Amino acid sequence: IAKFADLAAVNDEGHAREWRKLGAKKTVVLPISGVDPELSFDKGQAFRRAKGRALKDIDVLFVGTVTPERREFLAELRKLLPETVKFVVKEFVWEEEYAGLMSRAKIVLNPIRPEMKNGANLRMFEIPAFGALELGSYGKKEWLTPGKEMLVYKDAEEAAGLIAKYLKDGKKREEMVERGKGRVFKEHKFEDRAR
Repeated sequence: IAKFADLAAVNDEGHAREWRKLGAKKTVVLPISGVDPELSFDKGQAFRRAKGRALKDIDVLFVGTVTPERREFLAELRKLLPETVKFVVKEFVWEEEYAGLMSRAKIVLNPIRPEMKNGANLRMFEIPAFGALELGSYGKKEWLTPGKEMLVYKDAEEAAGLIAKYLKDGKKREEMVERGKGRVFKEHKFEDRAR
């Protein structure tokens, strides 16, 4: 269909090059990812209300496709973290379960897949929207400022160190979460992308 497209909106410059090569007249890298406040906030709040308290019982969460690279990273990270850290890995979860897991997490991992190395996936914006601290393999200040609104690691060892630091310092973690959440709801909703 690329040869019929006047405009292809994509998440990553690599995808934009592919679309142009296939014949798209114009491409734009937005990212197209964003948040839906009804899912990210309303369902997360509803989950917490149903449980009767602000339940944050998952220290570290990963939700997504477990590729071979991610499997290796997650296994290495698990070895580096103390056994007392509650570390949850889930694949193939849907809306209600997803909202529940994300709402319960203190820190959520976001290892960006190689084909999206310069782009933003949905998790980049959903993690802070659900009230968790994002720890990603990539960050871009135009979306969320690394060190201010999210954290970025270069390898499993650095990720483990950041997890230990921010699990210990709940005040700093929550301050960063609030900055990230504020920015996401101000700039990164799907209605903002449509505009």
